Amino acid sequence: MLRPGDVVVIYSDGITEASDAGDEQFGVARLKQMVASHADLPARALVELIFRTVESFSGRTRPLDDQTVMVIRRPPGPVAG
Repeated sequence: MLRPGDVVVIYSDGITEASDAGDEQFGVARLKQMVASHADLPARALVELIFRTVESFSGRTRPLDDQTVMVIRRPPGPVAG
C-alpha cells in the first residue's frame, strides 16, 4: 500500500547497466540516490531526469539494451472520494 507522497520507480536493466566510456555501469545505487534526491518532482519530470542523467553518464556509449522507466506517485494528502 502506498502512503501519501510515496514514489515507485520501475525500470529495465538497461538503465542500471548503462555504461560509460570506462565500462562503469550506472548502477542501482546511483539510481536510488538520484530518485531520493529528486523524489519531490512530478512523475513525468522524474522519468525525464532519469533518462537525461543516464544519457549524460553514458556519453557517446551506445545503449546495449532497452531503457524503460515508469514512475508511480501517490499524491501527498488524503485521497478524495
